[in-house]
Amino acid sequence: MFHIVLILFLQLDEAENNIALEIQRLDSAENAACQVVEKAFEEAVRLLDIRRKSYVAQIKETAAAKQEKLREQIELIEKEKVKVRESCDGLEYQVEVLQSFPNIKFTTTSEFENVCYGKTNRKLFK
Repeated sequence: MFHIVLILFLQLDEAENNIALEIQRLDSAENAACQVVEKAFEEAVRLLDIRRKSYVAQIKETAAAKQEKLREQIELIEKEKVKVRESCDGLEYQVEVLQSFPNIKFTTTSEFENVCYGKTNRKLFK
């Protein structure tokens, strides 16, 4: 009987050792699998960050180009405003001349402009 108990204890010890080894292999496999997952996620995050930076750079580049075009349009508008203002100033002077001398008749627009800007010797009154 003692011999049977001893065999039983040896088998139980062997079973316990096998289970302990299986636990160690499971822990090792768990750690390896977790490392694979961590590396995969780190790579995915790295690739996403590269993509994010690329998109942000494209957005900034596009916005800068559009802003430059809009600034150019503002410059053109300002130049046109100056031209219109200068034209209006000239017209105001011409209207003042016409109002000052209602009896004067001009044969052409250029003759009128020459008189307005002092480019002729024509006498205003006959």
